[in-house]
Amino acid sequence: MGDRLWDYDNKRERVPDPFGVYRFVSSNSLRLVFAQAPYPPNVMPRIVYKPLFSRIRAGEARHREVWIKLPIDEYSSLARDVNASTALEEVSRVFLVLSYRLRSTMDHDPAPPPNETVESAGYIVHDPTLIISSLDVEPFPVRRRTGYMARFPLPGEPGPGPVPPPGAP
Repeated sequence: MGDRLWDYDNKRERVPDPFGVYRFVSSNSLRLVFAQAPYPPNVMPRIVYKPLFSRIRAGEARHREVWIKLPIDEYSSLARDVNASTALEEVSRVFLVLSYRLRSTMDHDPAPPPNETVESAGYIVHDPTLIISSLDVEPFPVRRRTGYMARFPLPGEPGPGPVPPPGAP
């Protein structure tokens, strides 16, 4: 499961993303995303913050909590300025987007990033599948960015969607 979002610290070492989950506001909904953040159209980022994956074995359960204070700020690995100008809105639906890949669909075992361990970083996984679930909730406040931000579109919605990095199949 693509649950290891990451960032670089001041020493340029990989660390867990301090915000824990990407957050996008669209159409009266909040998307909480554990998958590749969408790239802006016609832009190729110099650094790609591709989520790393934890292995979940058959019959194993995974429990993880991410605490988010209200109002919720939009956040993406490619739009990190949480102090950017925003508009306060309310949403009444939440989408949870998880990425995964079954080991049986891979030609070989996934590997950690170069010079890192599975325990500290997780696995590099290509071409994950998405699980999307939604829940109607009592309205709560979010801060939607007023400047441009590539937002995560759900299947069937217009938008650039996640774009594969250069050289990916």
